[in-house]
Amino acid sequence: MSGAKGFYVTVIRNPGPRQKVGVLLGPENTKAAAEALVATGRRLASAVDPWTAFDSFGVTRAVMPAGRELPVGKLNGLLEKEMAHGAEDTRRAG
Repeated sequence: MSGAKGFYVTVIRNPGPRQKVGVLLGPENTKAAAEALVATGRRLASAVDPWTAFDSFGVTRAVMPAGRELPVGKLNGLLEKEMAHGAEDTRRAG
């Protein structure tokens, strides 16, 4: 029996047998929602690590074992801050 399912924006460094995969943003309910965030994930990742210019970005689906929660993307906090800051700017401009 499987548990929670979600889609994530991911980054792959050094594709191949020694590759490293990072979960950047998510979970999202649909693949399309995660795909819509790939460019944002790439931009946020490059602000943290300029070497991500050489990395691959995409979407992956995670299915957790029953009773386990989905992990949270490592850059979700940055995205939330950016969105809150943008909302502040909109309120000030209006």
